[in-house]
Parts: sequence; C-alpha cells; structure tokens
Amino acid sequence: MDITFSDFPPSIVNASGTITIVQPSREAPELTGSANISVFSAGTTSTITRLTGASVTEAGAMRFQLPPPNPTSTWGFDGTITSGAARINGTHILVGTTASFAGTWTATRQ
Repeated sequence: MDITFSDFPPSIVNASGTITIVQPSREAPELTGSANISVFSAGTTSTITRLTGASVTEAGAMRFQLPPPNPTSTWGFDGTITSGAARINGTHILVGTTASFAGTWTATRQ
C-alpha cells in the first residue's frame, strides 16, 4: 500500500506498507485485518499496526480506518476493488483537531 497526501510532496509526508484484509464469507460485509504501515512525517517515522472498521459492499466499495499515532485524530480510507484487477485505488482523509489532510492510496491485490 502506498499513501500520498494532496497538499504535501512525498519528501515531507508519505506512508507505505502492507494491510491484510480478510472477508469471512462473500455474504459478510464486515472484514477483519491487520496493518504494518510506516508513516514518514517531517523527519519522523512511526508504525501503524491496527486496521479497524473495515467493510466492503457487493459492488466492491471498501472502507477501513488506520488509527493514527495521535489518538485525537482519525484516518479513514475508501477504495474500490475492481473485479479481476490487481490494483485497488482510493482516497483517504486524516482528520485532526484543527485540520484535515486528504490524499490518495493504491494497493496491489495478492
């Protein structure tokens, strides 16, 4: 998974790593999963290892959250799984107490 922010070049802030998402059955919209995402921001790197609130629709719209290191922030992800495609593309928004930062993400289906 590669994550970029619209208002900042990757040299200032970026994130990458792996997420694992499991769907117990085709009939169950709820997903479980884990993360190993390294977030680089202003010279500091932190790691996110939890993935929460994951779901998927029959049309392939998926949603999940990666709890950021700052507990007063939320970081939500939306994406689309295309049948037969190896890539998943989406948008994300990191919402803090005084500002929000949006961007895009891509992932490769394994």
